[in-house]
Amino acid sequence: MTKKEKVLLSLSITGLTLTFVVAGFSSSSIASSRLNKSSGLDHYTLTLDSSNAPSGLTSSYQENVAATYTTADGNSLSMNFVKAKAASGKHVDLASRGMMYNFASENGGISGITAITVTYSGSTMGLRTSLANALSNGTAVEQSYSISSGSRLELPSPRYFSLLAADGGNVITSISIEYTCGLNEDVGRLNGEYSGTSSDNYKYSLALNNGNVTLQTLDNHSAITATGTATLNGNALACTFTSPSSLNGLVYNFTADAQSHSLTYVSKSGTGSGNVPQVNFYRVYNVEDFESYSSAGTGWDLNSNYTQYQATGLKGDYVCEYYKSGSTAPISGTDWSLMGSSDYLIYNATAGHNGSKVAALKGNNNKMHFFQASGYYGVPRVIGKGNKLSFWSKGAFKNSSLTTASTYVANVVVYAFYTQQVNGSTINQRTEKAFLIANSNDWEEYTMDLDASKTYYSIGFYIVNKDSETRYLPMDDFKIYSSCPYGADLTETPSGNFKGTATKNSGSYSVLAFLGSHNQVNFRVAGTVYPATYTSSGNSISIATSDSWIGTLTGTYNKGNNTITGCSFSGTIRNEIRNNGSLTLSELPNTWHCDEDSLDCRTVFKRRYMSSSWQVDTGNDDRLVSINYASISNNRAVRRRGYTGGAVALNLGSDLSSPVTVQNICFWVYNPSSSDITLRNWVYKATNFGSNVEVSGNVPAAAGQWTFISLGFTQCSVYNWQLADFTKSGVALAYDNISLY
Repeated sequence: MTKKEKVLLSLSITGLTLTFVVAGFSSSSIASSRLNKSSGLDHYTLTLDSSNAPSGLTSSYQENVAATYTTADGNSLSMNFVKAKAASGKHVDLASRGMMYNFASENGGISGITAITVTYSGSTMGLRTSLANALSNGTAVEQSYSISSGSRLELPSPRYFSLLAADGGNVITSISIEYTCGLNEDVGRLNGEYSGTSSDNYKYSLALNNGNVTLQTLDNHSAITATGTATLNGNALACTFTSPSSLNGLVYNFTADAQSHSLTYVSKSGTGSGNVPQVNFYRVYNVEDFESYSSAGTGWDLNSNYTQYQATGLKGDYVCEYYKSGSTAPISGTDWSLMGSSDYLIYNATAGHNGSKVAALKGNNNKMHFFQASGYYGVPRVIGKGNKLSFWSKGAFKNSSLTTASTYVANVVVYAFYTQQVNGSTINQRTEKAFLIANSNDWEEYTMDLDASKTYYSIGFYIVNKDSETRYLPMDDFKIYSSCPYGADLTETPSGNFKGTATKNSGSYSVLAFLGSHNQVNFRVAGTVYPATYTSSGNSISIATSDSWIGTLTGTYNKGNNTITGCSFSGTIRNEIRNNGSLTLSELPNTWHCDEDSLDCRTVFKRRYMSSSWQVDTGNDDRLVSINYASISNNRAVRRRGYTGGAVALNLGSDLSSPVTVQNICFWVYNPSSSDITLRNWVYKATNFGSNVEVSGNVPAAAGQWTFISLGFTQCSVYNWQLADFTKSGVALAYDNISLY
């Protein structure tokens, strides 16, 4: 689009209910629109002309109006022109998010627009189309045309189109839109990424791109990467693979649903079919990755004279408000105002998560809202359907250039709206979750549950920090999915606290393996600790010692039930035990993985501190947070803030509902300081921290690393535990994989 072109009209079509939707006209004008099958053609036309809606095409801006029609073959369709005005010099800019939704349906849905005819006066007009699949929100394949008044222009089934007018303006007198109905058998409609979880609980991805297909494992129990071609016949998808040679001839068959949401497994055959699983795949929706923007642009704020219809760039795609008594804002209404600062929404071209670009939301101790403009416009832009929404963040920054990290956590509520238009009466039609974003030196994924039965149309955010520092929170790579699209790398590294029993003719040996995801291991047999190294390849585990009696323990990790099976010793111990080669190590039952997000962590754990007596801490958000930049497991750890005024401890947030009979406590602790810190540890035999038993004197948490600590005590029934630091160091220690056994 040239500088002199502005978007005049954007047509959106949605087919979830097999309907067209057309706005910008009065309902009385739309009621007389003609929908007739064209003579001698296999498509239908909707004609808007002087007999039905000329004033709607040229009058002042109007709200959306939906109207439903029945075609000659009984299809139910409705159309909606999205907020268009064709008067000179006042053209609506909706191109960046004005999509036409081209859903297919077995019951005669929209296959695609095939041609358009526009009659107009004024300057030469343009037409822009996109072949991007609206459901995947993939990279658009755009085409621009010059159109002559009254001339029919054939189109290659675009997913959306926008009419373009020069600055001089145009007056449109009629538009004729020709479209086909029926099942869309173009395999390109399935373009995008899909992920699925197989019956053995491993994850796979399937990527489709105009008839090319790639199948990959996301977890590496087997490192499959297969490529081939895909064909669509009706709703039957056949994926035929040619590479690697071990899978040359493999055929996967699926049923594709009308909305390109799911690929349901039907059958598999051919070379290597016994080595690949049965998987149902679900689309991974790229909701927002900010890679399509080239600038922050001009927003709908109080600093400019621009109207919302001339907003551009990143700011043009979001309606941003802050709480201000006595004001009125577009969505939240009374006591809310459009933004008055120039840095409320930051665009950064180098600091992204997966790619270079990222957005950052400004926050201070006031309330702030950020809504996608497509939701405000009411553009039926499907952003996804699934049971999870995820995004990535790395903690807040003190400055808008995102170079100086804040020492505080950030508070943000993420909204996912299942209403097409977000306004004062529909704003609560949403799924939401509050997050505490820990200050980190690395990107971390955050997830929230969605209602899998609903279709989501836009996202939004609510920020209010609980302190006065202004800071900027980067958020990137929003996705909606049903099966997680993120997997482990090609070396699976299980972590956890495992125990098994090596049986002898009389008696047994207890075998304990405490594994960290960075190849840390504490290995014990019959009560003796053996220095060891731990490696994995695929799902094969190897724990090597230098002791000739033990040798090396090898086994197979089973992700589904979190066990290490088929374990065998290479040392002379193998001559003593009966189950060498069939020994199973299972995870200790009373284990806290510390993998919850920050808010959930604060329900599982509590921070206590000493101020004349022990106090349960319910203070600032950063006193207990979830982190992943330092974790012993593949996921997260819990960090408790330090204290210089007295002792500080980590406890279970609530006593166990019934006590467990144990005689050991073990955990990993991370000390980020340059000096060792000593810990004291207790268990409690009565509720409410009653009848305490100290199970250690001082044990060191080594400086700058993870330390494994295991402590024994006289067997007793336990309701709670406490991991305490009496040094008044102020250091924020992190804990992971805590077990009672």
